[in-house]
Amino acid sequence: MFTPRLRTLLRPATNRGPQCLRQPRIIAAPRIAIQHRTITEQQQARPQKRRPEPRTDGSASQAAKALFKRYPFSMSLAAFMILSAAGCLMYVNYVYHSYFVGAFHKFPEPVAKQLRKALYYTNISLEPKKALGYYKEALRVADEVGMDPFSDEIIGVKIQLAAMLEKIQQYEKAIHVLEIVKSDCLEWIEQLGGKEGNTGKRTKVLAKTVGISVKLGELYANDYVKEKEAAEESLVWAVETVLREQQRREKEGVKPGEGDWVTPEESGGALEVNNLSISLAQQNPPITPGQPSISRPALISNAQEWAKKAISTTAKITPPERTEECDIGCAVATYNLGEFAEMDGDIAEARKKYEEAGSLAKALGFKEGVMNSDKALKRLSGSMKT
Repeated sequence: MFTPRLRTLLRPATNRGPQCLRQPRIIAAPRIAIQHRTITEQQQARPQKRRPEPRTDGSASQAAKALFKRYPFSMSLAAFMILSAAGCLMYVNYVYHSYFVGAFHKFPEPVAKQLRKALYYTNISLEPKKALGYYKEALRVADEVGMDPFSDEIIGVKIQLAAMLEKIQQYEKAIHVLEIVKSDCLEWIEQLGGKEGNTGKRTKVLAKTVGISVKLGELYANDYVKEKEAAEESLVWAVETVLREQQRREKEGVKPGEGDWVTPEESGGALEVNNLSISLAQQNPPITPGQPSISRPALISNAQEWAKKAISTTAKITPPERTEECDIGCAVATYNLGEFAEMDGDIAEARKKYEEAGSLAKALGFKEGVMNSDKALKRLSGSMKT
């Protein structure tokens, strides 16, 4: 059976005085004429106590106003403390249902128990060593109880582990975890993805792998890592995998049980292609001993092709998947095409693309895009005069 590599997360004293031996003579009291009154008459003769009238809402409101006028500071402080206590109670209730109940309903209780602790020491009280230990224990218990190592839940735990490492700026360790998960997923797809009954699972695992690769590209490009080649490699693989799977489905049709494939917008494909095109155009051609160097025009041409892919990918996205972010990505890609044309000396094409990008940005209310397009057009006009 194929298994992944990542498992390893008082009695009172009485003093009576001497009693007198002689008792005092008892004198009979005179009879009183009114001692034959009935109990009812006696009760009626007593003064009646008035019962307090119940307070109305108005009297309570008036009392509160009077208290506030008499003690403004104390009443304000009391009201603030009551509201704060209510807010804390609501927050505790939210945390309990979000982090300790709802997030783990798909996990067996032995696994969920460890994950609750791991998530607490990640998001509530950050203690990385404790969190790491609980993540590892959760994965170990999950393996013991027989959870699928390639299920959404277990892959999600591993991704959360990497996110915790990123949170404490352990970027290399986060990359290491994600690279292992990516490699394990690709190995499962190659060995078991094509078997009968695994088509739907293959789609889910492949989509997860694409997302992991995009995240790896982001981590590799981090200012604390700065591995541009690895970042580009991860992004290129993610984009090409999305497009390749999409083209296969268009050509061969969707197989029974495969389910829907991720849209380019869901995978971040369009924006990542766009970012990739910018990176390619800005880098200097590498010099490899014994091999001819790549020319600057060749790099610009390659960047143009990736920018065009970003636009074509965006064009295939339809509502409700198509979002404002997607439209902005299209405007940015068009602007980039103008920059690439300007780098290549094609001023007419550059002006055309800047104008298109400015129109798109204006329609979207994308102020930064409008400003950049206007600046580029003024720059071109200035270069024409000189």
